[in-house]
This record gives sequence, C-alpha cells and structure tokens, in this order.
Amino acid sequence: MSIEVTYCNQSDKKYLPVKKMIDSVRNIANQKLKNVGGSINLVVCDDTFIHALNKQYLAHDYPTDVITFVLDEKPLDAEIYISYETAAEQAKDYKVSLTQEMCRLAVHGALHIAGHDDDSDEKRQAMHKLENHYLNLAGFTNV
Repeated sequence: MSIEVTYCNQSDKKYLPVKKMIDSVRNIANQKLKNVGGSINLVVCDDTFIHALNKQYLAHDYPTDVITFVLDEKPLDAEIYISYETAAEQAKDYKVSLTQEMCRLAVHGALHIAGHDDDSDEKRQAMHKLENHYLNLAGFTNV
C-alpha cells in the first residue's frame, strides 16, 4: 500500500519548494506508514488562513508555522498546513534557506501524522532528531 501526497497552494507565492516538500513527506510516509495506504494533502497558506485554523480547531488565537490534521486513520486521510509567512520569518531567525525551513515544517507535520508528539521536552528533542535525519536524507547538510 502506498500513500499519495498531494499539494495545494493557498498562498500568493508561486515559487515554492514543492517537489522537495512532497518528497520529504513521501519518504516518511513510505517508511513509517507503509501498511496504511491513503493520502496526505500538503497545503501552503498564509498567516491569516492558518490563524483561523489554529483558532477554530485548537483554540489558539495566533498564527503558527504548521498544523496537522488526521481526518481518518485507515486508509489515511491527513492534511498538513504550512504558513509561508511564518516559515519565511523562521528561516531568517534560524539562518537557513526558506526551502529548508519549508521542508522542515513538512517533515514535522508528517512525523505528527506518523504518531510522533512534541508535547514534552524529551519528545520535542526526539522529534527534532528525526526532523534532522529526514532533512539530511533530503539533502540538507547544515541541520
């Protein structure tokens, strides 16, 4: 069984690292969700859009970088929303390329779909190591 990864651009940005993002998500899906089947929709949006999602579904009244929803588990139906604006700010703060930050957020979302959490310091550190592993596989060496 395989997982289809689709992409939707809800932002006004045209030149996004779509292939690298999809490949990064697909890599995690093929390794960690290979017996599930289904689809993951990767959505790039702006801060206004992700703020509305964050407020409506998570009761957080602010924009965020990435939100993941698992709508169904078998077959998998999941969505990863990434704010382009927040990713651009974080790329500057972390001194990495926008491509790397967008891929990191896609990987982060895919890891949540695969069952990883970051709700404690220990889990956050473990997830960060996994993010770095998958970013290295995607060709990023400065993680």
